[in-house]
Amino acid sequence: MSNFFANNNIKDLRNKKVLLRLDLNVPLLGKTIANDYKLKSVLPTLRWLFSLNCSVIIVTHLGEPSVGFKEINRYSVAPLAQWLSKKLSKNIVVAPTNWKKLSKQATLLKAKQCLMLENIRCFKGELDNDDEFAKKLASLAEVYINDAFAVSHRANASVNAITKYIKSFAGPLLEKEIINLNKAKKPKKPLVLIMGGAKITTKLPLLKKLAPLASAVLIGGAVANTILAARGFNVGRSLVDTKALSEAKNIFKQKIILPIDVVVGGQKPIVKKVELVKDQDIILDIGPKTIALFNKEIKKAKTIFWNGPLGAFEDKRFAVATRKIAQEVSRASQRGAYSVIGGGETVSAAGKRSFSFVSTGGGASLSYLGGEKLPGLKRIVTL
Repeated sequence: MSNFFANNNIKDLRNKKVLLRLDLNVPLLGKTIANDYKLKSVLPTLRWLFSLNCSVIIVTHLGEPSVGFKEINRYSVAPLAQWLSKKLSKNIVVAPTNWKKLSKQATLLKAKQCLMLENIRCFKGELDNDDEFAKKLASLAEVYINDAFAVSHRANASVNAITKYIKSFAGPLLEKEIINLNKAKKPKKPLVLIMGGAKITTKLPLLKKLAPLASAVLIGGAVANTILAARGFNVGRSLVDTKALSEAKNIFKQKIILPIDVVVGGQKPIVKKVELVKDQDIILDIGPKTIALFNKEIKKAKTIFWNGPLGAFEDKRFAVATRKIAQEVSRASQRGAYSVIGGGETVSAAGKRSFSFVSTGGGASLSYLGGEKLPGLKRIVTL
């Protein structure tokens, strides 16, 4: 991947108008960007395209707005354009939402200029993977590049249908994701999986694919609550993925390591053995004995894949386990283990530590490692 920008079909891009699908779905506090990791990751791609004298039309979504532009004050991409403008010393303009005006502005775009479409999920046809909308998008440019691995598991018009109507390529970020995730697909053993977050249903394909190869599957977060509840433990009022209870009951019993102690909420957080959780308790983190148990497995690992925080990390009182596990995974990486952490929440929760690879994809990385065919990888060519 290090030589991507040198070894490619430059003739297909030089002086071209490029429609660039990115994933800039970052957390905002009002209009302020709370985590700029995804934005930083696309800067090399943009600089490379400008070096080829390309004009660039950026397409991204932000949050989950309803279709139409009634909520655009809340979900506008303007803060993203401002951030990129500052970093690139370039005026990146947000296009009008009116399609005729948008199309005209795209037509007038000159070499090394950059236009950003307003939140793509506000446009009718995007989420439906509509062919007519995809044709309209394709008409804006000469070449399409998908550099948004994190949404490549979505059958959306700007990710999938568009590739029927325009010459389409995989971008450097997307390729980097695939190359690094393939290492996790064929791991050096022992392999340790760390699973947290809210829903087990999104993680089941990956568990079924990789758990047989793993020496241990370490479970925290609401995923652990769900499996504990399925196996007859009282989890009180904790978050549980009720749709997955039946499947969670017997999944990989010989591989999974569940919490033996937990931190329950209240005015003052309390550590309890898992069998002592009461009806009114809410489990918000894994406890110190479980952290020690998990760290013991991580120390043995040669490959580590981690998706999902292990507690309600947004509250510092319940971020202890995620922080300590991140420290241990980072140490393992420095010792030579290959570590992949994936998903926006996991990246935010883990903080600024060193890992072998930090994936921009949450659901996409789970889908890819689980063996699913990603809609965003159809009909695109490697540069």
